Amino acid sequence: MAETDPPRAQRRPQVRTDFTAAEARSGLTWISVGAGMAVLVEVASISVLYGIPSILAAAGLGAVFTRTALLWVRDRTLLALVPLLVWICSFALLAIGPEVTQAMVAENKIRCAVLLATASGGAVWPIVARK
Repeated sequence: MAETDPPRAQRRPQVRTDFTAAEARSGLTWISVGAGMAVLVEVASISVLYGIPSILAAAGLGAVFTRTALLWVRDRTLLALVPLLVWICSFALLAIGPEVTQAMVAENKIRCAVLLATASGGAVWPIVARK
C-alpha cells in the first residue's frame, strides 16, 4: 500500500455524474433487459424448494436494479422504477403467454403472488429508504 493512499475508513465510492442522456437511456435499457431475464428465471424456478429461492432473488434483484437505475436518473426517482415496470410486464406476459409458463403460474398462484409482491417491495425499497 502506498503512503499516499487514504485509510480504508476514509475512502468513499465515487459516482460518475458526467454522462449524457443517451448513456442514461442505454443504462436503463440494459438494466431493464436484466429485469426481463430475471423474471423468466424466477418464474421458471418457482416450483423449486417451495419457491423460496425465486422469491428471495426477486426481492434482492429488484433492489439491485432500482439502486443501479438511481445512479442513472439523478433526481428523477420515478424513472428508476422502469426496470420494475419491465419486470411486471414480463411477468404478465409469462402468465398469459406461452403454455409452459402459463401452466407454471397457474399451478403456483400463491407463490407467484408472493413473488410479485416481493419483487415490487424489493424494487421500491431503495427509493423509500432514501427519504
